[in-house]
Amino acid sequence: MLAPTSSGQRSTAYQSHNRALCTGRMLVSAAHQTGSPMKRTFLQPTVIANESSFLFTGHGALHQGKDARSSSDSFFLTARTPLCCTSVATHAVQFSPAETLVWMVQAIELYFFPSTSSNVLPGGYHPVMLGDELHGRYRIVDKLGFGGYSTVWLARDSHLDRYVAIKICIADALPFEGHVLKAFSSSSTHPGQQSIPLPLDKFKVQGPNGIHLCYAMAPARCNLREVSFSRLFPLEVARALSGRLTLAIAYTHSQGYVHGDVHLRNVLVKLPSNFDQLSVEQLYKKYGEPETVTITECNQKPLPPNVPAKAVIPLYLGKDAEEFILSDTHILLSDFGEAFATIDFRPGKDCHTPLAMRPPEARFEPQAPLSYSADIWSLATAIWEILGMKAIFSSEFATADEVLSQQIDILGPMPLHWWDSWKQRDQYFNRDGTPKEGRYVWPRIDEAFEEGVQKYRRKSNRVKEFDREEMTAILDLMRMMLVFQPEERPTAKEVLESDWVVKWCDLRRPFCQKCITSHRACTGYGRDLIFVNRTPLSTSSTATSVLSELKAQRQLEENLMNPKIEADLRQSYSEALYKCTSFRKFAVAILRTTYFPKPYQTRDVDVSEGSFSWVYSLLDLVEPSKSLDSALFAFCLAQLHVTGTGGVGLCQCLEQHTAALKHLYSALDDPLIRSREETLAAIIVLSTFELFVWPAGNGYSVHARGIAEVLRLRGPRMASTPTWRRLFSRLRIVCTLEALTKRQVQCIENDIWRQIVPESSDALDELYQRMSDVPAALERATSLPSIVNKNDLFKESMAVAQLIFTMLKSFEQWHDDLWKASPAPRAWLIPSRAVNPTDVDPSNRIFPVCFEFESLNVSVLVTLCWAISVHLLSNIIQIHDLVQGRLGHPIELGDLLLETSTAMVDEAKQCPSKTIPPSGAHNGCILHQMKSKGTKLARHICQSMEYHHRVDMGTYGSHAVTYSAWSARQYFRLHPGHERELSWLQNIHKMEGPAIAAAGTWFKKHRALAFGIMVAGSSLGGVILPIMIQRLIVDVGFAWSIRITAFVLLALLIFANVTITSRLPPVRKPFSVKEYFVPFTEVPFLLVAIGSLLIYFGAFLPFNFIIVQAKEAGMSTNLANYLVPIVNAASIFGRIFPSHLGDVYGVFNVCIVFTLFSGIISLALWLPAATTAPLIVFAALYGFASGLTLAIIPALVASISEIQKLGFRVGAMYAFSAFGTLFGSPIAGAIVTSQNGGYSGLKIFCGVMIIAVSV
Repeated sequence: MLAPTSSGQRSTAYQSHNRALCTGRMLVSAAHQTGSPMKRTFLQPTVIANESSFLFTGHGALHQGKDARSSSDSFFLTARTPLCCTSVATHAVQFSPAETLVWMVQAIELYFFPSTSSNVLPGGYHPVMLGDELHGRYRIVDKLGFGGYSTVWLARDSHLDRYVAIKICIADALPFEGHVLKAFSSSSTHPGQQSIPLPLDKFKVQGPNGIHLCYAMAPARCNLREVSFSRLFPLEVARALSGRLTLAIAYTHSQGYVHGDVHLRNVLVKLPSNFDQLSVEQLYKKYGEPETVTITECNQKPLPPNVPAKAVIPLYLGKDAEEFILSDTHILLSDFGEAFATIDFRPGKDCHTPLAMRPPEARFEPQAPLSYSADIWSLATAIWEILGMKAIFSSEFATADEVLSQQIDILGPMPLHWWDSWKQRDQYFNRDGTPKEGRYVWPRIDEAFEEGVQKYRRKSNRVKEFDREEMTAILDLMRMMLVFQPEERPTAKEVLESDWVVKWCDLRRPFCQKCITSHRACTGYGRDLIFVNRTPLSTSSTATSVLSELKAQRQLEENLMNPKIEADLRQSYSEALYKCTSFRKFAVAILRTTYFPKPYQTRDVDVSEGSFSWVYSLLDLVEPSKSLDSALFAFCLAQLHVTGTGGVGLCQCLEQHTAALKHLYSALDDPLIRSREETLAAIIVLSTFELFVWPAGNGYSVHARGIAEVLRLRGPRMASTPTWRRLFSRLRIVCTLEALTKRQVQCIENDIWRQIVPESSDALDELYQRMSDVPAALERATSLPSIVNKNDLFKESMAVAQLIFTMLKSFEQWHDDLWKASPAPRAWLIPSRAVNPTDVDPSNRIFPVCFEFESLNVSVLVTLCWAISVHLLSNIIQIHDLVQGRLGHPIELGDLLLETSTAMVDEAKQCPSKTIPPSGAHNGCILHQMKSKGTKLARHICQSMEYHHRVDMGTYGSHAVTYSAWSARQYFRLHPGHERELSWLQNIHKMEGPAIAAAGTWFKKHRALAFGIMVAGSSLGGVILPIMIQRLIVDVGFAWSIRITAFVLLALLIFANVTITSRLPPVRKPFSVKEYFVPFTEVPFLLVAIGSLLIYFGAFLPFNFIIVQAKEAGMSTNLANYLVPIVNAASIFGRIFPSHLGDVYGVFNVCIVFTLFSGIISLALWLPAATTAPLIVFAALYGFASGLTLAIIPALVASISEIQKLGFRVGAMYAFSAFGTLFGSPIAGAIVTSQNGGYSGLKIFCGVMIIAVSV
């Protein structure tokens, strides 16, 4: 009898339950060795147990009784053998003792632990029912399992439309696991991080048993223990699972933590990426409806509120080990409830790892601290169990002393001081250390591998055994890891570098499924790194999995941009005090969709480095910080305001900015907080925030007080962490640009910058390194007007002008080197599409062309170089004007830029009306050249604005050219004659970016379906018009039939032109014939256009010739005249329903399939057709297939075009492909004539042209 009456007995009862469950499963394992695994782990009989306090009746109702030996109600179970199962039909079936044990264990598993033990009394489990909604977003749909301290449920997240696993801890449980996983949440390149199940959300629920901490995580398929029980993994799968588990342990150790509970029940298998696509109904249809057992009291009293009305049998999503393939080997190392940091003292006596996996030092050194070596021992036992059928040490009905005797039998003698302290050794060993006679002696490790691994693999027809070389490598590794002395075991890193892991489990090598299936050696092995369906940046992930993750990320981004995003942001911020990591992740996700450029614009930019790295550095900061979180909240609100997402107003942004400043000042006044990285991050976030709210001239007003305080308390020598350096790298950019706009020396000296931010080979870092010296020169230029003495003014002006001119030449040289470094052009001019309010007359636009850059990375470098050059040129011109004005007569700029004698200055003072002669032959042109160059570069900056303000550049695009726009604006303001350019720049924030393209501008996710529905109208007309014209000709004659048809078409065209509108504003611009050919210079567009041309050569031939051919084949005239309406009627369905497939599987993929089908039926069905039935069948099938092809062509163009250019590009494509329609029918007619009226050549021509396109 098991009767838990206190939480202290939970651990003992749980061990008894595990022992009974393992034994029961072994005794009936034969019952499960045939057929596929069931949905639930065991069947659910109706049980009547003699002298049992539980009574199972009907379909499985569980009743609560009273313990005769206890004064309080408790849930317990007693059993006698044999046990009877009473079915619904009330006839009894006798069970064997082994089967009885399994059913009893299942009852314990279902009721004693997760729902009806003392754990559902106050302080225990939270009663959960199917359909419950937690945290306002997670609807419970099924049960996944349970543990000693939590239950796990499958739920549907209504916010992100995906499945999550909700882990509900027992009431008032310490949130230690959350703290551990929080430490793992920082970004890392370690491949083992992918195997750590980081929480997606954390919240609390209040129930009758208390307050329960809950975690939302990605659901898993199953654990390796239940999958591998009485089953064997294929060789390549076993290797991959072992390697990935080792990587997970290595990553855990690299973060300073010991897992403390490594066994196969805690190793989960990831679900396939398409699992989230299942609706709840589809989930139930595939895996079965949830199975529940009703719980009632024997005395018919109502259940107490802390007991659930029904218990749910856990859902089983797994599959047999033999069916695993490499794509199933992505694991999750779960349950960090026993994990601990190595800096924390965890004595061996507190080790709760299952007995068979527990390291021996936990027993013999109970007061000594556990360390990484404890995980290495458990990892070895887990790998052994993955490789074979049996665990290396068995704890089934075994005591701790029996397990210890097994370890000595298998591994050899233990350390002498342990041996001497083992009091029970005489029960198992003689004084000389030999085993006692009469007991079972476990085989040595090499024999154990043969019996527990190799023997079962030989018997199996579905898996192979390890060869001798690999077996030797495995045993060598096991002997290294299973050493009694913990300090002699290898580290996780050394395990990864072991011979077996490197040669057989190395995840850096490709897995070629084709070679594995054909049982041949893969030619990729033994060579340099190649990638077979792998991604170069993540060789342990398949390309398809990366694409699936990218699709999921895009889906997340689409979900983020919904009207509820502002409310979700505020909710997350309100919880930031105790869930700061979750809030920062959510905030970074918002910035990824608003602030960052789209991925295809950053193909050469690592967003985790350079100017983007500061955002990702926020994820590395895990300490609570009101100043950082409030600043980040303000920044996110500003992004939502700028992008028009939600209803965030400017006043709300400013209010939050004010609140964030207060928190920042409080942090700076606190000596314990102001030196933390979170405070520095708050300064950076607020500084970036100001760029989006205030004009550029004030936007770089970074908080100098905060920077000085942070630097004073944390000098360069202390700034050694990667996060600190990345944050300061961003701060250097902000401070440098601020110093440039204010024309004063930075608040931090360059020497200090160079100590904190080391030199980098990155081009952007190199450019800012050069720019950091410019503010000092500009400050000298700013102080020139205060010099009273003309001689001193001229000398200082000459020195400053020469210094600035030298810097200018340096930047020009750097720009030229950047341009020459690439064989391809860095930028080129294209027609401008943007509409600026300054351009009142569209035919006289100030910037009719704009720059298109090689990439965003290049555009930032080039425009920044232009901007600093314009800034320097403007200052040189201002210095010249200042000196000339103070001297009172014209001077040449060359006199300031070249060495000039003092006598020349004295002569100028004595003879004010005399012009100083130029120092060189070209001096008279220098000033004009300077002004021309400055104007040219400032205009270049204006022409780059459209590229950076495109939607796909995110808000970062406009942010990146803030200084560039300021520099050009200052130049136009200070130098007369550029009023129109200045007005154009001042109105840049108002800048804004034909019928068939209008549909494409309104749709993105379902664009192909939208085009299909729209084009289906032509098929409907193709049904109505032929029938209408035939009837009209009979009634009113041919002439009036054509007139009536023309008037109908005119009315429809007028209606269409009046009602059709585009989401994007119209852009008026003059058209040139040369511009028409620009899209054809792009290879993707050219291929689509050529394909469309070939399609139109053949696609309309059945429409034009099928009636004539049908009449000659003997079909009646009335029926033949209906063939074209049949084709068009089928085309309606072909243009609508299959078009949706294009949105799901890709427009090009669907187009190829249906086009190929059209060509095949043209040759296979139309070519031999000579009677009525085949022609009608062909008309219907061809109409359906070709309808999709003709409808989806605009969607093909849309998928490779910018939305602003869609109308023009679709028109260009149709204008080009129209030649196919123009010449296709005459060519077909000529073929018919050449065959003396035969149609076989025409049909072959039609089929070949269509198939050629698809191929």
